Amino acid sequence: MIDIIDEPGKHLVVRDKEGEWARYVYGTGIWKPYLHPVLAPNGTVLTENAPVDHRNHHGIWFGYARTDDMDWWQERSNFGRIRHREFESLQKGNFAQFCEICEWITSDSTIRLADRRGFSFSKASNGSRLIDINYEMLPSGRPVCLYPTKEAGLPMIRVADALDAKDGGLIVNSENQHKEAETYGKAARWLAMYGKSGKREAGIALMDHPDNPDHPARWFVRDYGAFAPNNPLFSDEMILSPEKALQLRYRIVAFDGPADSVELNRIFEEFAGSSDQTKAVSEG
Repeated sequence: MIDIIDEPGKHLVVRDKEGEWARYVYGTGIWKPYLHPVLAPNGTVLTENAPVDHRNHHGIWFGYARTDDMDWWQERSNFGRIRHREFESLQKGNFAQFCEICEWITSDSTIRLADRRGFSFSKASNGSRLIDINYEMLPSGRPVCLYPTKEAGLPMIRVADALDAKDGGLIVNSENQHKEAETYGKAARWLAMYGKSGKREAGIALMDHPDNPDHPARWFVRDYGAFAPNNPLFSDEMILSPEKALQLRYRIVAFDGPADSVELNRIFEEFAGSSDQTKAVSEG
């Protein structure tokens, strides 16, 4: 059984009998909710929180810089915050899931956007840990424009130092391309970073669902350890209205050992043909 333990006003802890999978930090006093740490089955911590080179990077998180005239990416006094409003549902079992509503608040305390994010936790047949994300962004009251920018992630992942290419880690995507120079801006169904921490080797992959706009995504990738399926960086501006939400689906794979492209492709194909568990649970 996969359990979710809520420490109210602080974070959720996702775990099973073998140990902790992840923590979802949502309490007050933060700029945006995020998943950190995220752990591989062998216990390797896969994510980094607020590293010295980018204090606004928080494990796995959502943010966007060029949203009308407001920035929800950097973390400065006159910039926007993303605030937890409520959990719609929280369930444990053979797979665990939670659905959350967040509000995107401007520096003058106006709610400009809301998002609904569902996270579902399960195991792949090879023991890898799966986190499926269903994400919906909806303006509050009037249309909002998302302008092209590299400072965006819906979501973005910042990996632990042991996994980044600057510290000996490796990058690979579904097209068998490697390193930032080969993968930045290139279309791929998934991208993974992996490396060795002590004697343990592990990695993390992010998969772009075929239903997403402009699939396969073109990727923002940095050798220092950040990556995102960042279509807005490479496309025209996107107008969202109260009648037209942005809907996205992704799968995160936390795995032991080096990246196995055959296995990751198999997991992707299963994901591509799957239904959205978090939406089914919340509507049921």
